[in-house]
Order: sequence, then structure tokens, then C-alpha cells
Amino acid sequence: MREYTGTGTLQFPNIPIAKGTFKLVFEDSGKTSLFFTPTNAGSQLMTLPRNSGKFIGTSSNPQCNIEISTVYLSNVTIDTRGYRIEAKIFHPVKIIYQQLTNEKVKLCRGLSNLIVYGTENIQYGKSWIRGKTKCILDTREVQFIQLPDFKKIIDHLKDTKGVRTTCELRLKGKYGEVNVLRNICENVQNLSSLASGNYVTAMYEEIYMGENLCEATLLPLKTYPFSNSIPLIDTSLHGGDEFKTFLETTYSDYIRLNNVLGLSYVIEFFTSSKIYSPIEVKFLLATTAFECLENYFRRWRCLNDLTSLKRKMSRMFNHFGFNFTNTELDSYRNNRNSIIHEGKFPSSTSGLAATMELLNLIERFILHILGYTNNPYYNVVNQQKELLT
Repeated sequence: MREYTGTGTLQFPNIPIAKGTFKLVFEDSGKTSLFFTPTNAGSQLMTLPRNSGKFIGTSSNPQCNIEISTVYLSNVTIDTRGYRIEAKIFHPVKIIYQQLTNEKVKLCRGLSNLIVYGTENIQYGKSWIRGKTKCILDTREVQFIQLPDFKKIIDHLKDTKGVRTTCELRLKGKYGEVNVLRNICENVQNLSSLASGNYVTAMYEEIYMGENLCEATLLPLKTYPFSNSIPLIDTSLHGGDEFKTFLETTYSDYIRLNNVLGLSYVIEFFTSSKIYSPIEVKFLLATTAFECLENYFRRWRCLNDLTSLKRKMSRMFNHFGFNFTNTELDSYRNNRNSIIHEGKFPSSTSGLAATMELLNLIERFILHILGYTNNPYYNVVNQQKELLT
């Protein structure tokens, strides 16, 4: 948890600027709350509709400037100590410790819910652990570094199915390249979601010059709870460098195809389908991901004919030289239509088996178009590691 205290102002339309003291709390789950005690304008805030405003503050512990473009009043109370305001934060919180120059910087992003074991040792105190993984992506070195209490975090996640930061993603470059570094982070987060079966997002971002922290942004705009579903790629200690191989193998094709095939949206829908428990919901979310992908493909190739679902999918598969069977597509079509029109799987079908088969079909296809052929992945149907053919 991070906590900032100091003085600041709240600005809302049509009332005087409220000045006072504040406490900003950023929880491990990514929840951000602002507690504000005004020295003026308290009565006006009591009657203010729960609309949005802006916060600017100076923290004395630690010393930094804080700006939040949009805050939402959640609760305004009054007691013997005066007015007390609680505001909810759903937008980035910008924190400035010192000004950056166009020098070499290090960008760090705390990633949620990604369990990835290292291939290299790092030292925490007197202990050494395999907590670092290095990849070369877009000619840059990208590092995943486990947090010091990694094992406790993982145990907590598996027990609570919540949201926690598990590791940091680190890149280096010049300050003028920060947006390039951020794009790489976004791409890596999407690929990590696909690999791990969990929705991986940035909880915070920090920019360093040397060892000095200059800027930080509290980020989590959208998160999903952790899932114990089997990962697509082995990120465990036994997996060795399979996660590293996956990223280095697929990254360039992901960049090439992301926009034309809407892969970031597809992966989010697909990952969501693994998180939710009702089997019909899993199937429908996976279907949404699949048909989103096919729709992007059709627009990319300027194919406007509204042919049958099976023919559309076959056409897309054949374009990429993907191996599939008619049985797979027939099963997908029949189960999809039954759930959409009747709200349930056909009576002769095992919903769990049909859903796992659909997930496997989608995973094999996405891995195929990303150039991951002849590399290992987990087949969700039999829960065995196989080579993608």
C-alpha cells in the first residue's frame, strides 16, 4: 500500500475552490481513495451533486506534487472535527518527485496477476532467488522482476482470487522515448495475458533517472480478479525459458497483426472467458472473442459477403494455413446457436467439454498466426503440454 499526506485543493464547478489537508491511499488491490478535510467551502460541498472535480496537492510525506484530473465525490460527512470528504479515483494519479530531462531513464510498471518465475537469479537481502526474466523485444531488453514478497503474494492470490501486483516490467531508454516504451509495455501486457490466462494490467508506472524516482502514475483503470485456470504457456520454474521464448517468438507478428485483427480486444475478451465461472458465460465470451477476430479479418481483407458462420471461419483459417477439422467447426456452430437462442447447450452435449474444445481451438489459432508453431503450449482439453502443430 502507498500513502501520501499533505495539503491541496479540490475544484468543482460553481463553488469556491476547497482548500485543506488530504490523505491519498493506493491499496495493493489497485483501489485508490482520497480523503480530504477542507478549511473552507465545506458547506457547499455538502450540497454538491456527486459530480466530478479536480484535485491538486503537495505531499509532505513523501515530498512530491500530485495531480488528479478527475475525482468523484463519494461521501461528505461532518463531525466535531469539521467536514470530511471521501472521493473515489478512477483516473490516473500523476505524481511528480522531480523534473525529468532528456537523459536515459528506466521505466517500471507493476503488473497485476502475472505469475512468472525467473530464469536468472536476483538478490533480496541475503537470499538469492530465480526472480528475473530477460527478453529482447523490438531490439530492446525487457525485464520481468519478481517483487520481494512474491511467494506470499501468489499464495494470497490463489486463496482470495483478488488482484495484486506480482512483478515489475522494466525497460530503459531516453525520456523522449517514453511513449515508445509505454507502447512496448502495452504489447507485452497483452501477450502476457494470453500466455498466463489472467488479465495482466499495469497497476502503477514509475520513471527513474539513475536511482532517483522522478515520476509515478497510479494506473489501474480496469482490472479483473485472478484465476487459477491452466496457463497457455508454462511460466513456472519447470517451464524454464518457455515464457521468454513465447514473447520473443510472437512479439513481431503481434505488432504486425494487432491493429488489423484487433488482437488487443480479442485477447481481453478471450482472457475474460477463462475467468468467469458459469460455463455458458465462458462459451459466449470466447465466442465473442472468436467472432470479433473474424470480423476484423473480414474488414482487413475487404470481404463483405455475409456467408454462414462455418464458411466465414473456414475462410479465415484457410487464409492463414491453419489446420482444423469440420467437426470442430460444426460443434462450435451448433453449441453457439443453442446457447444464443435457447440459453443452454444441446441436451446431448457436455458443456464443459464443448467449452474446453472451443478454448483450445481459439488458442491454437492465435498461436498459429503469431508464428508460435512447433513450440510447447498447454492443451486445455487434456491439460497436457504439447507442441503446436
